[in-house]
Amino acid sequence: MKKAIVLLATILMSTYLFSQEKDSLDKVNRIMLNYLKSIDVESGAIRDLLISQADSILEKTTDIELTRKTNQFIDNLRMVEFADFKAKPLSAADGQLVSKFNVKEDKFKGLTFITHKKASNFYPYIGLGKDIIYLRLVNKYNGDDWIFFDKVTLLIDDKKFEYEISAPNRDVGGSGKVYEKSDKMVDKILLDMLDYLSSSNGEIEYRMSGKYYVDNKFSKRDYQVFVDTMDLFNSLVME
Repeated sequence: MKKAIVLLATILMSTYLFSQEKDSLDKVNRIMLNYLKSIDVESGAIRDLLISQADSILEKTTDIELTRKTNQFIDNLRMVEFADFKAKPLSAADGQLVSKFNVKEDKFKGLTFITHKKASNFYPYIGLGKDIIYLRLVNKYNGDDWIFFDKVTLLIDDKKFEYEISAPNRDVGGSGKVYEKSDKMVDKILLDMLDYLSSSNGEIEYRMSGKYYVDNKFSKRDYQVFVDTMDLFNSLVME
């Protein structure tokens, strides 16, 4: 009888320890998934690495909710594709169009960054190298309270588009205002959205959302920034 009680106690203790170990492992994997989601997917190589790391989470966990979220994360990553554009030199573009932009050369990176002079809180800009060209998309928010945005939704001529933000920068200014900013590499899906936006009639609304949200409308100036940037970008892409 005493041996049976000891054995039962041993089994119960082992079950408890295994449960604690499993719970601990799930917490670690949840943290890992959140970390993977915070990484900006800037290339196909980074995308493939994130998928590999997410697959390793699926192999280790029995957490049903974590498994669902990880599979969704992988599915979203597999939709990300980057266009491989060859570039013309900036001198090949129309001088009058180029005059609307600030051109900043980074000799250490071997890149030139081209940003519209009228860019405000929501705008694309161009990265131009010796043989490559790409777009990035910036969203900025400043106000009295944080919104912790991680998603942007647009209504372009009443057609809905949305994209997620991996890891916005957040800061507090000297006046007590808070600042949030994202700077996202444009993939093929976002490029299609930008083409659609720049050929629209300019009726554009957008929402930056997270824990809270803010809504805004494009001004004529905002819209022209996108049109001019896409015109310059397309003129520099080598066919």
